[in-house]
Amino acid sequence: MPTLGRWSDRCSSRMGRRKPFLLGYSALLLLGISCLTGAAELSAATAGLLSAESVQSHVTSTDARSVSDRTILLLSVVLCTFTAQVYFNPYQALISDICRSEEANSRGFSVFVMLVNMGSIGSSLLFSWNWFSDTVLTSQHITFKVIAVFITLQTAVTLISVREPPLLPPPLAPPTTSDTASTNSDDVGYASDSEQGSPLIRVRGRRLAVLRHGGAGIGGSISSGLDGRRILRRILITPLQTTARLVGQILLWPYQIFREVYDAPMVLRRLFIVDVLSWTALMSFYMFLADYMGQAFGGRAEDPEGSEGRAQFDAGIRIGSRGLLIDAVAGSLFSLFCAPLLTQRLGRRGTYVLCLSLFSVSMMMLPLTSSVPVIYLLCTVMGCGYAILGTIPNSLVTLYHYQPKIFFADKPSSESAGLGENFAILDMSYCLASILPSLTLGYLVDTFGMPQLYLLLGGLLGVVSAALATTLIYRAEDMPPAVKPPPPPPEMTATPLKLVSSPPPAPSIRASRGAGVATLAVNIGRADCDLTRP
Repeated sequence: MPTLGRWSDRCSSRMGRRKPFLLGYSALLLLGISCLTGAAELSAATAGLLSAESVQSHVTSTDARSVSDRTILLLSVVLCTFTAQVYFNPYQALISDICRSEEANSRGFSVFVMLVNMGSIGSSLLFSWNWFSDTVLTSQHITFKVIAVFITLQTAVTLISVREPPLLPPPLAPPTTSDTASTNSDDVGYASDSEQGSPLIRVRGRRLAVLRHGGAGIGGSISSGLDGRRILRRILITPLQTTARLVGQILLWPYQIFREVYDAPMVLRRLFIVDVLSWTALMSFYMFLADYMGQAFGGRAEDPEGSEGRAQFDAGIRIGSRGLLIDAVAGSLFSLFCAPLLTQRLGRRGTYVLCLSLFSVSMMMLPLTSSVPVIYLLCTVMGCGYAILGTIPNSLVTLYHYQPKIFFADKPSSESAGLGENFAILDMSYCLASILPSLTLGYLVDTFGMPQLYLLLGGLLGVVSAALATTLIYRAEDMPPAVKPPPPPPEMTATPLKLVSSPPPAPSIRASRGAGVATLAVNIGRADCDLTRP
């Protein structure tokens, strides 16, 4: 993900930096949905060895799927999941590119979270009932087609309505006089003092050089590139090298995540840790609430169809699905109306810690009650979880990005990182949060036989994330002194010189005594003159 975000930051397409990736991710998502709904048909078409009768049975039978069907289905699910996770990265970066101020940025992400929750509401409604057919499989196929239509429409609206200026290339350094002179003298055979810096002369010189050398260099490179053995070797070795690199990237993925987080600035490292814990708690709620409700009402998924246990399990599943629907509705309203007011009153720190605490405590209270209205009430309170996780962390990343001298002082090399690369760190936390609960919680519940662990452990992780959220950096004043950039040196200003007249030298002791004796003699003489007058 950081690599994709880095490519998005450096994209110099005419469409802009984010729009090409939005278009590509949409195409991949539509491809995954198409393969997901037509896995059987695609497998039969690629095989090419099945008869018409076997193809018909292959398409209509859903119980006995071949290995190719399952392989295509698995790859389609992986493609859809990966694309859905990286799909938000260009949108987040695009919102931060457009909404630069703090208020506009918070408002933009609030609307973004509200629209995501509306999508969750729509998906819950689409998959809760058989809207289009009595057959479940046919209804699901039509539902996926409706989703594909929505994806196409929203991508088209985004590409048309949003104006994103393309990334300008860095300015070229002006050629020096020596370089220009050497180019003219070598290529053309003479150097002109009046036209040394003319681009026309340089282009004309290159063309004359190509004609003079007969294009040997160009022809030699083409002939060497079109070598038959080299082309055959590339055709045979390139797929193997690509496969080996792909396997190596998959095996080294945990180490790459560790290196990306370790090399990130301190503020992003702290935000990543809090985000992993909070998203793990949230994904535990989303992934296991329906299953927990089915088991809490006395049913099991392994019970046969038509039995009392299976009926109780289905009733609990429906209650859990309605709880998720209520959570999405509450999250939409909270992100649009309540979150901005709380942020103005309590600030980002107070709002973040308060909402994480409410979400975690409500999640830990769910296993303690069996009342359906109380469950719905707790799900309503928990709607603030996703609403706050989709706004404040994204706003903090935007704040860090536009003031790198302050927040990235411990990692000066990260000052050149773009928004897509910084947002990719949060996207990695979302990916880890999607993987960790499925690997650990299911095993723990099966080992101890306690379905309450789904929600209790998730709520505990939420409490820890709320405690660690108090250590995040929300303002420039919160930066520790050891990480703050040193103050700039004082400017050396030249002060004008003033001519000051030197005071007269102080008389010495001998001169003072001489002056006193002379004054006394003058006074005595005056007195004698006064006495001799008649």
